Amino acid sequence: MTKHLLLAALALVAVPSSATGNEHTDDRALLLILNGREFPGADDELPFYPGRPNVLEFRLGWHRIDADTVTVKVKKTTPDGREDVLTADVPRGSKSFFTLGPLAAPPVYLYEAGEVLYRGYKIVVEVVDLESGATIDSQPFYQGLAKDGITPERLFGHKQARIRNYKFNYMPTAMSPERLIVGEMPRQVFNPVYGVEPALVLKLAPKVLQDVDALEVLS
Repeated sequence: MTKHLLLAALALVAVPSSATGNEHTDDRALLLILNGREFPGADDELPFYPGRPNVLEFRLGWHRIDADTVTVKVKKTTPDGREDVLTADVPRGSKSFFTLGPLAAPPVYLYEAGEVLYRGYKIVVEVVDLESGATIDSQPFYQGLAKDGITPERLFGHKQARIRNYKFNYMPTAMSPERLIVGEMPRQVFNPVYGVEPALVLKLAPKVLQDVDALEVLS
């Protein structure tokens, strides 16, 4: 019997920590899924794709919530400072969805003391007790610079998984996801090597190169 108990204890010790899930998940009442990525999760960021609906799913941690109904709020601030607040009342045991929209507004660049500063989207999600109005959980996100430097392989490579594909000058252009990083928006110094890719790609008809009055809108 002692031998069996010892083996069982060793087996429990040998279980990797990843098998028990994210250690911070049980501490949050706010569980998010955006474009297949969970938060809290392995990474402190969520991907979004300019030009797509970008649906944000809430799977609330009801074991951390005493209220029978909560109000879920999403405050979306565009780079130029415009705000849009989305809200939904969610009863116990339910979940909710928000469509964040295309998130295609271009970043704002500011010049300050010899440096170019970069400002993108800011999104704050919040869970509030419907009756008392008290905040149960909240989390800010900000749009960060690209994780990888811009290279020909990143723009035109086909070996990495891509979501959006356009044709620019008759060459397929692969577009990478943008990043919503956990935390308050910092003072970001712009680095063109890690700049964001354009949400829309403009293609000019060959006629325009010969006569600017021949401008046409191509579908």
